[in-house]
Amino acid sequence: MIDSYLEYFYSETDKISASDRNLSKQIDSFKMESGTPDELINMLKERYPNDFTTIDDVTYKITPVEENLAEDTRAAFYSTPAIDSGNGGTVYINNKKAEEEKHFYETVAHETYPGHMYQTMFLANEINNGKEDIVRYFIHPEGYVEGWGIYSGYYAYDYTENVNRGLANLVKAYDEASMCLLGRADFMVNYYGESFNDVNNFFAGYGYTTSDVQEIYDYVIDNPGEYSKYCLGFLEIKEMQRKAKDLKGGEYSDKAFNDFLIKIGPMAFSDIEKRLYTIK
Repeated sequence: MIDSYLEYFYSETDKISASDRNLSKQIDSFKMESGTPDELINMLKERYPNDFTTIDDVTYKITPVEENLAEDTRAAFYSTPAIDSGNGGTVYINNKKAEEEKHFYETVAHETYPGHMYQTMFLANEINNGKEDIVRYFIHPEGYVEGWGIYSGYYAYDYTENVNRGLANLVKAYDEASMCLLGRADFMVNYYGESFNDVNNFFAGYGYTTSDVQEIYDYVIDNPGEYSKYCLGFLEIKEMQRKAKDLKGGEYSDKAFNDFLIKIGPMAFSDIEKRLYTIK
């Protein structure tokens, strides 16, 4: 699956680049929306209803990551609240890395709307309204949860305004291909037991330097399976989306697919796929 989607995303970059030869020269100049974390979340809350079922506003906290933890934590992450807390949880911001991260808007989308905060609060509402059993709040299949985070986070490209749409699509396709490469590295090292030289030779074909590959190699050694849950979770969703398009034909819509996926909640992908026929 990883290799076929890697090929697909790179073919998308070729197709987009062929439509406008100047786009490839502009990649480094591409900028997403900028602002404070609160401002970015509010932008996303205004824009996500075009593609997702809305939920009522929730109260959440934005908390800076402590300085002594900044080196070892991501630019942002979401902490799930207790089911009976009455709030939307906490978004932790690593200010040091947030300032350095070029696509921080995507990270905020991944962690908040329409990512993990939305995902968590949607399920909490279903439970509180008696539509789901409370036990589902404690079922946390990483593939579904993080796959949703990656999938929904990529909507940040669509929710960036006043940019060349072709350029945004090109950067997004490269980002999706990069996700496949990271998942591939995880499998090469931690499943197939391949060496650094094997990984380096493979990545060299995609323009990665030895120092880039060393960083990736060290990460997958220290964090086996970490990239896989993001990559495979995302690709499972993309594969279901492809099947949903085949199933619904001209009646297919992204919003109906997204509604199906969020309403069905955390579950094994094999069980979700059995219910694809219920998409409206």
